[in-house]
Amino acid sequence: MLYDQLVKDLRNAGAAMRADNPEVCASEIKHALLIIQQLEGSLDRTTGEEFVTWLVRFYALIRSRIVEIQVKRSHEELDEQIAMILDVRGAWQAVESKNTSGDPSSTEAASVSMSAAQGARAEEYVGSNWSA
Repeated sequence: MLYDQLVKDLRNAGAAMRADNPEVCASEIKHALLIIQQLEGSLDRTTGEEFVTWLVRFYALIRSRIVEIQVKRSHEELDEQIAMILDVRGAWQAVESKNTSGDPSSTEAASVSMSAAQGARAEEYVGSNWSA
């Protein structure tokens, strides 16, 4: 799953920040940003579904924050972004689990799961008035 690779890249970037290795950090963050681009590009924006709009905003936010964090060299803030990504990953896993169990309401499941993922961390960013 792309989320797993994204988290791995960001954890590697955080380790590189801690080790004061900017070349490795830049390489890992570059790959993470490409994954975010792929995730965002795979969204079907024609559905009009609320969770798609939320994900577009979420990916834009994460991309913006990762670039900002790279400049600031804040591995603590990077860990916060990883936690938000893991929340969304967990929501997608719940959707996938519901789909494999034969439940035809995948859109409803995705919407409910994304609402759950919005929770404390993601909603404070995505629900606020930010601009990318």
